[in-house]
Amino acid sequence: MLLSFCLMLLSFSPSASTDEWNKTYNLETTPTVRVRTSDANIHVTSWESRSVSARVTTKGWEIGGDGINIVEHQSGGTIDIEVRFPRHVFQVNWGNRQVDIEIKLPHDANIDLNTGDGNVDVQGISGAAVVRSGDGNLELSEMEGSLQAHTGDGNIDMRNLRGNLNMRTGDGRIEATGIDGSLRAETGDGRIRVSGRFDLLDVRTGDGGVEASALSGSKLASNWQLSTGDGDLTLRLQESIAADVELKTSDGDIELGIPVTLSGRAGKHDVRGQINGGGKLLSLKTGDGSIRLEKL
Repeated sequence: MLLSFCLMLLSFSPSASTDEWNKTYNLETTPTVRVRTSDANIHVTSWESRSVSARVTTKGWEIGGDGINIVEHQSGGTIDIEVRFPRHVFQVNWGNRQVDIEIKLPHDANIDLNTGDGNVDVQGISGAAVVRSGDGNLELSEMEGSLQAHTGDGNIDMRNLRGNLNMRTGDGRIEATGIDGSLRAETGDGRIRVSGRFDLLDVRTGDGGVEASALSGSKLASNWQLSTGDGDLTLRLQESIAADVELKTSDGDIELGIPVTLSGRAGKHDVRGQINGGGKLLSLKTGDGSIRLEKL
């Protein structure tokens, strides 16, 4: 009986074999590349060629037949790639199955990436970008343009991004450096640390600290909001910035390192006023923690 069970496990255990699929798409216009998969990592980088290169590598899976299947189509500049996994496969998983999708494309390409369970990293793109993972980390760097990124459960790391940026994770930290433009970032549970030149800053976490540095050239083109349900909140600003301010904590101290002209009554947990004559609203709120407004 024991021998039969062991043989059964061996028959179902995934092999360590690898497989690979490649295709190059020639272009006559700016491309839009859409990638869909239920369980794979996606890697995107830019290059100088006016073509798109797609490569799928597997470990423990065969490509074709009863294994991984790739459905792809090109219509003009639009390229669709779907990497399908076999259904109803019994497997004993010791962590040695993996699928990676690697895309190389022109820097001005538009991308729409969606993986149900995998990490996504994108570098060097200046077109419109939509990046989604049901359960995975997102790494985004050297990008310009409009960007929407969402993961159900994972961290988001951003470096040197410029444009209109929207980030959300259900459960994970958000880290961003070298940002230039408008940033909206939200996590259900995790800390947020951001630094850059901002026209708009809207960062929120349900549970975690918030730390933001608005570098030289930042301005309140519209209202700013930084909030956390439970954690300390620190915002560093240039002293020359102009704004109405609203600082509120349910349980914590408020520390002002920038001159604020108070309006009305100022309490230990609630401060309202103006910086440099006022302007758009700068709102900092925490349910349980201290607030620090500091000079860069």
